[in-house]
Amino acid sequence: MTTPARVLSLVLCLVLLAPARAQEAPERWTPELSMRFKSIPDVALSPDGRLVAYVVREAVMDGEQSEYRSHVWVVSADGRLNVQYTRGDKSCTDPAFSPDGQYLAFTSDRSGKNQVWVMRVDGGEAEQVTDAETGVAAYRWSPDGTRIAYTAR
Repeated sequence: MTTPARVLSLVLCLVLLAPARAQEAPERWTPELSMRFKSIPDVALSPDGRLVAYVVREAVMDGEQSEYRSHVWVVSADGRLNVQYTRGDKSCTDPAFSPDGQYLAFTSDRSGKNQVWVMRVDGGEAEQVTDAETGVAAYRWSPDGTRIAYTAR
């Protein structure tokens, strides 16, 4: 296993196990209890191995509305930084660092259809960079980081 992969594994274990240790085990399993659990479906390592972007997926139950919502977080390899990068009522998934590590891209349906959004790693507002009529299915940064290629749904 390579060093970045080991760091990634360690960081994810720490992030996932810390909340679990803080909670006592329930007496019995219920559907309501299962909805409290969060999952991490997407993970991306920065080119220099210092940052890990990951998606936290959790159930949101608000009155009659219930859905799963996902948001992008970034944690440093040393664990000192753990920041939620996206917020709101629209899910954000599929994080990917630019080859130079200065930008973080992700997909979101904030504008109605799933599109690619990009923001600086050091903060700021995300900017929509695609406008695919049917939405974006998948994307990749170009090797020099100046373009994003994508496939539409």
